[in-house]
Amino acid sequence: AIAETLKNRFLALRQNSELDQIAKTRAILEAETKEASTALATAEEAFKKGNWDYARDLFLQILVLDADHAASRKALRATLLKKFQTMGATGKIKLMALRGQFELQLKATKDVPKRIELCQKLLNDDPTNSKVRTLLASTLVEQAKYNGAAAEAEIAFADDKTNGTAAKTLVEAYRHL
Repeated sequence: AIAETLKNRFLALRQNSELDQIAKTRAILEAETKEASTALATAEEAFKKGNWDYARDLFLQILVLDADHAASRKALRATLLKKFQTMGATGKIKLMALRGQFELQLKATKDVPKRIELCQKLLNDDPTNSKVRTLLASTLVEQAKYNGAAAEAEIAFADDKTNGTAAKTLVEAYRHL
């Protein structure tokens, strides 16, 4: 009888602990969602005002909070393209150096969040790089971030209609949505 009572108390405590953890997780997610909504509104306003760097930083902040935020992924690309149209693109020599550095860092890491970070960093300087964008989309699929993956694969395929890997990644992401 004592063993049964202890077992029941233990199960009740465990259930309460799990419920507390769920409540804490929910509160964190609600706070992050509110922060992302505020950042999105501010980023859109910065874009309208032509403050490209600030808008870029805010869209990136949203993606840190929610890697699956497809609208921010598309808006980030639009921001970078608009910035390059008005202020000029990254120079070819610098771009070659960045791509070389990217390849080395990519080979040196097996960490998936680091791979996402590296792809995003290069895309900030080379937003039409379909190969890197496809790698980002594939990595997002691995992380079950299907909305983000679909957005990135869609952009990659739009940039390069011969990119079969982007098309396959897009189909894979859509299958899970």
